[in-house]
Amino acid sequence: MSIYVQKIEQRSDVTWFFIYLRYHLKLNFNPDDKFEDYVNYETKDPSFTLEECAAYEKVMDDCHLWCQNHDQDIYRIALEIDQFLEFLEGHKKISDKREMEKFANEFIDENYGVDEMVALHTYGGCNWIEEYTYDGVTMFLCIIENTSPFSDTLRDVEIVLFDWMEKLVPHVRQEKQPYPSAITRKTDIIGFFAYLHQDRSVAYHPDDSFGGYINGESREPTFTKKECRLFDKLMWDAHKWCQTHKEDIYELGMDINAYFDGHVRLIDRKKINDHYRDFINPTRRKSADLVALHVYPGGYWIEEIKCYGEQYYQTAFDGVDSVNMNLRELEVDLFNNRKLLVLRKQSRGMCRFIRAILRLRER
Repeated sequence: MSIYVQKIEQRSDVTWFFIYLRYHLKLNFNPDDKFEDYVNYETKDPSFTLEECAAYEKVMDDCHLWCQNHDQDIYRIALEIDQFLEFLEGHKKISDKREMEKFANEFIDENYGVDEMVALHTYGGCNWIEEYTYDGVTMFLCIIENTSPFSDTLRDVEIVLFDWMEKLVPHVRQEKQPYPSAITRKTDIIGFFAYLHQDRSVAYHPDDSFGGYINGESREPTFTKKECRLFDKLMWDAHKWCQTHKEDIYELGMDINAYFDGHVRLIDRKKINDHYRDFINPTRRKSADLVALHVYPGGYWIEEIKCYGEQYYQTAFDGVDSVNMNLRELEVDLFNNRKLLVLRKQSRGMCRFIRAILRLRER
């Protein structure tokens, strides 16, 4: 077996080296351990020759140096390798045109062209890498949002796709309290009214005291005394904020109620694709393991995603993805920023443009 001598110039180089150790050499390594200390479990012989130890120590030192210089956690990258191997387990190469068209219709867009593709490499859910051949050279292409990394090595593109998926599962803040603790901005009022309407199913009125609400069946008070004091204070502060900022609290309340009443959760793949085609962008890359699409009046949307066992939600404001584990927080932001959303159908020529670039590489 040849000795790994790759230079470490970017994060993917670190990932590549760790994959080589874990996947190809079957080594359960630690970035801090010396290679001369690894032994074969059965024979108790050294796992590496002196030459291999020197070469791998040099690459590992370069990995440490690169991570220090670029504020990257080398241990986190090492831990991600097991997740990358799970990612590879979902790999399936589709070469049959009918199967490729079926995948495109289900996960991409019914008009997505697959004629020039040699194969589609899928990785569970709607993650894919396209394979092309030009003048005998095999190229792999992965369309991720507005970037399209391509390479003549499948593993390079797999690492890019995996890294992108990892960024989609950030350590996002999850608000445990379902309503705001104070009213300091419009989104606090929206969140408060949405909580009353959606979570507590209360036909509230901004002028009513919360002590007057009772359960229609049991005739018991809807709110505890503590909640009444807190919610009366929040409603009073909402009135003051609206007066100060010349906002009609009654119209705002009706608008919020109508907005949430119009919410539909789509799980049928055809309906999701139809919504992408009509309201979003048919070439927008659907997120990893898309579970459902939450649609609101006017075609505004939030994507429900489950990745590595974590469920979270994502939408796009002015082309920038917003991610949270709390659906309500994104709903509030969505309601408050509806005019900023990118809902215009964009050109479908992006993929054709990228393929044209690939053709130019032939010349």
